[in-house]
Amino acid sequence: MDSGVVVNCVIGTVDGSSTATVTLTSDTTAVGVGTFIATVTADVDERSENDQDTALLTVNPAVNLVVNAPPAQQINLNQSTTVSATLDNTSILDATGVTLSISLSAGLRADSASWSIGTCTVTTSRVDCVAATFAAQSSSTLSVGVTALTEGGKTVGVSLSSIEADADPSNNSANATVNVGVVEDSGGGSSSFALLLLLGLVASLERFLKRDRQERRTRR
Repeated sequence: MDSGVVVNCVIGTVDGSSTATVTLTSDTTAVGVGTFIATVTADVDERSENDQDTALLTVNPAVNLVVNAPPAQQINLNQSTTVSATLDNTSILDATGVTLSISLSAGLRADSASWSIGTCTVTTSRVDCVAATFAAQSSSTLSVGVTALTEGGKTVGVSLSSIEADADPSNNSANATVNVGVVEDSGGGSSSFALLLLLGLVASLERFLKRDRQERRTRR
């Protein structure tokens, strides 16, 4: 909404006792109060004192913070991975006093976290990050390192807010899905090695006992 801008519309003929409607769309570019002044003229006007009117538009500070949903991941039990999300401020205003909260469902452990515009504090099941400013029309990146402790579907919830009101709070949060499975033993794992070792010991014992019996017979 820029001051000094003039929009001229040619309406044409307006029949007596009828109404003509003009719709004006404007984008807000600053916080404050904007004034719209509408003036109408005609070839002949018997009452020119009502040919002008004024409308005030108040623009309150608001930002539009967006959390883009991270892609789903598939990992194995006791395996670690990194959950990454892109965060946006699509408004024309800087967001200030920004907070970012990450919650992990049971069975996931938070190991580390980093945010490209702020700092993070990590606990086992939660990460809290803060940033002084999230610049207008910019993006930032969040990365959270997690480890799977139990099987099943898990979630990593990401929520973003600031001191300013948000124009669309519905996109301020998103969840990442982490599916945790178990590695199946394909026959070459540690359990198979232990079994082969046991079988080898049994075979060695049998050979030893066989030689012992033969030596006893020879001595007799």
